[in-house]
Amino acid sequence: MKLKLLLFIAVILIYACSQPASNSFSENEIEKIKQTMSEYREAWKTGDSANVLRRICDDMILYMPNKSGKPKIGKDSIAAFWFPPSDIVYPITAYEVTDEQVEASGNLCLYSGISKLTWHIQNGNVHSDTTTSVSEFLNVLKKENDEWKLYRVMYNLKDEEY
Repeated sequence: MKLKLLLFIAVILIYACSQPASNSFSENEIEKIKQTMSEYREAWKTGDSANVLRRICDDMILYMPNKSGKPKIGKDSIAAFWFPPSDIVYPITAYEVTDEQVEASGNLCLYSGISKLTWHIQNGNVHSDTTTSVSEFLNVLKKENDEWKLYRVMYNLKDEEY
């Protein structure tokens, strides 16, 4: 899995370097990217699964952070993983990002930082088990039809004190 991740990063870097010299995106374009990611987080916080899925590419890959977790490939696979049919839901109460960095070239963008996500389990009207996860993340966004969408998502879980 580490070899695949290293190869993936190498391919992204080679691709980015082969694009026309537009490494310095305008502030307006960087703001569009940040706005896309802000809207994505807001969709998660409001439980709007359709809006979450609208912000990802059909061929997105979600790389899982543990040894046994295989990547989820394609929007349908990711939707089934993130939003399985169930009477139990996991409402997100907070989704914060710090150390936000944006680097872009051509139609690809690297968006990285540290996220802190808090949610609880809800079964009917019963709330239980509030959980917070902290992770370093690297997202690759791709511009499709003048819209930035998540193309690859990788994250590394950290201790809550990180």
